[in-house]
Amino acid sequence: MKILIVTNMYPFENMDYFGNFLKKEVEYIQSQNIEVEVLFLNGRDNKINYLTGLMKFLNIYREFDIIHYHHSYIAWYSFFVKNKKQIFTIHEGGNIKIINNLLIPHYGHGRKGYIEKLFKMFNLRKHILNQMNRIIITKYSDKPLTYNDKKVIQNPMGIDFNKFIIINKEKARLELGMDINDIILFFPHEPRKEKNVELFYDIVESLKLRTSKNIKAIYGGKISTNDMYKYINAADICYLTSNFEASPTIVKESLACGTPILCSNVGDLEELFDPVFTTFICNNCEEFVEKSMEILDKPINRDNIREFLQSKGMDYKTTSENVLKIYKEEMGK
Repeated sequence: MKILIVTNMYPFENMDYFGNFLKKEVEYIQSQNIEVEVLFLNGRDNKINYLTGLMKFLNIYREFDIIHYHHSYIAWYSFFVKNKKQIFTIHEGGNIKIINNLLIPHYGHGRKGYIEKLFKMFNLRKHILNQMNRIIITKYSDKPLTYNDKKVIQNPMGIDFNKFIIINKEKARLELGMDINDIILFFPHEPRKEKNVELFYDIVESLKLRTSKNIKAIYGGKISTNDMYKYINAADICYLTSNFEASPTIVKESLACGTPILCSNVGDLEELFDPVFTTFICNNCEEFVEKSMEILDKPINRDNIREFLQSKGMDYKTTSENVLKIYKEEMGK
């Protein structure tokens, strides 16, 4: 069995965290004696790579039994494929809607670029989904989900519990050169408009008016995946303020480190946090501020946070096994 992974998310120079969850999945499946090759089209470097990548794809795809796409911006390559098993994993929380347990293609994702305009103009996501033998959505849920009477598999990207561990908060801060007495608020994503960073700015300013302690806001975007756990452990609270997400990996990484993360109500978080930590979901700036104050006044047991996540089956080996099972089922047809 030979698998071709086609993706625009994969670690590269100076961004080893980008798509690292997919790299872990690939490495695990390779460890099970399955031949896997990755075709990475780096749209962050240049969007033209989505076009030039098509020729690279056409030159190699016939060598493989299964083609597995990770993002719609390269999944349109499927229009040129014949007589191959094709699988699509949906990572784009803003580009699908779920209504009455039905998956519906959507457009926008908080973006106004020409690619998204073309996708909407030609309804490309619908056509992409229609090409697929199997559809996976990165979502934690046990509710049934279908697309055109076809079952949609719900399988979030897992994390490495051996890397994202609990360490002493003071130790983490000393290693990172942070003051042990500050309140550290961590926005682990790049501070981009797409991640609704403006809301985080408002939260920080509001909290400064509520406490006499010094507040330090820390931002991600340039942090190596090997160091991320230190920043999470150093933080009093992490924040996810996005308007769109599917199954955000940083939430799982924060919980694995025993650090509370307050989040907008996006993606699969209601179901992931249920039944213990649904209070981590906030609907507006005021709720973020009030819940931040509650956590700062009465910290939550960190071991309890980590154990809760472990009970959800979020280890990358477990989620990778789910994908491997799908490959084997497709080859058996």
